[in-house]
Amino acid sequence: MAEKPISLEDIYNLITNSNTELKGEIEQLNKNITVVKKEIENTNNKFKEIEEENKTLKNKLNVLEAKLKKYSVVAYGINEEDKGAAEEAKEFIEQKLEIFIEATQIRDSYRIGRKV
Repeated sequence: MAEKPISLEDIYNLITNSNTELKGEIEQLNKNITVVKKEIENTNNKFKEIEEENKTLKNKLNVLEAKLKKYSVVAYGINEEDKGAAEEAKEFIEQKLEIFIEATQIRDSYRIGRKV
């Protein structure tokens, strides 16, 4: 059997159909690219918001830490007896620094590390 020769019209139709299919696929790819670009833009915007919030929270933390440290005194080598940390701190301040205070003026006192 002899095969039917391919005519120029058949070739033209194949190319036209292929071209149409490719155009459809390209349009779909372009739509997908647009969607991905929007998602990336949304993600970038959310990331920027999170960065700003993180920066704000870090600043707030620094302010709070500074406020906590503002009235802090750390003393090493105080022998703790049965009196408690506040009374020991009061006695240390009075004896070593010659500053006379009431134990009630000490807001917080506690031992750091092991007992000496």
